[in-house]
Amino acid sequence: SIDQCLYLPFAHCGNFGHFMTETMAFLWILFQEDNFKYSGVPVLLSGCSSDQSLCSALASILASKACIPLLDEHLPHALCLNSVVVPQPSLSLQAKASSLHYAMTEKVADLLIGENEVDELIPPLNLEKIYVSRSELKGEVRRVEGEKVLEAELESLGWFIFHPQSYPLEAQIAIYRQARCIAGFEG
Repeated sequence: SIDQCLYLPFAHCGNFGHFMTETMAFLWILFQEDNFKYSGVPVLLSGCSSDQSLCSALASILASKACIPLLDEHLPHALCLNSVVVPQPSLSLQAKASSLHYAMTEKVADLLIGENEVDELIPPLNLEKIYVSRSELKGEVRRVEGEKVLEAELESLGWFIFHPQSYPLEAQIAIYRQARCIAGFEG
């Protein structure tokens, strides 16, 4: 039995895009500085498992607010929840993005970068225009036909061809922050 908890309806930690959009959309409630009342409260993370690449990042975000992450794999088959708070999302893909979402993701980015030195991990190039490439992903999943031709054209126009899987999360965040324009394929 849990007396009070937060429930994140979408806690996808296996994909950076989903993590930074849908998962982050529910975390704004943790960053309400005035009278934060959820310190020490368990947070149910629907769909998140410990083997997903961004699970530790989400756990550190929750730990910074003294919240306790509860993954599906940690829960018993039956559970009594007396009071559950489900925050409305601050972002809904193709529908809305609130200023609250932007402010909260900035705080999360600061938290995830922390004291890490990322300057040496960032390429010494103009990173104002970034194309997020899939051309070096393993396998055939999410491949874009003719992407190498597109990359060559964009590169000739001064775009940085970014392969995020080649960088640690902190460097990815720093690179995205420097950009004035980011392009890539949806999905």
